[in-house]
Amino acid sequence: LADFNQKTKNLTEALIEVLKEKEYKRLLPIIAYLDQNGSITPQKAEEIVQKSPSTVYRYLQLLVSTGAVRSTGNTSNIEYIVTA
Repeated sequence: LADFNQKTKNLTEALIEVLKEKEYKRLLPIIAYLDQNGSITPQKAEEIVQKSPSTVYRYLQLLVSTGAVRSTGNTSNIEYIVTA
């Protein structure tokens, strides 16, 4: 468990360094969920941030572009997973 907490701390720190402050604040609820669970679906992200599917897609793609998160699955069954 200690190793997992260390990894998530590094994830959060890495995202703070890579993302602009405004982007980080927008993504913070998703980042916090990823810290707790290790993965997230677009539907769960929509529920958390209360934004449209297209906005959530943009948020998740931004996380993927940092290299901290990767997507897996197909269009109807996609999941975003923290990279180790």
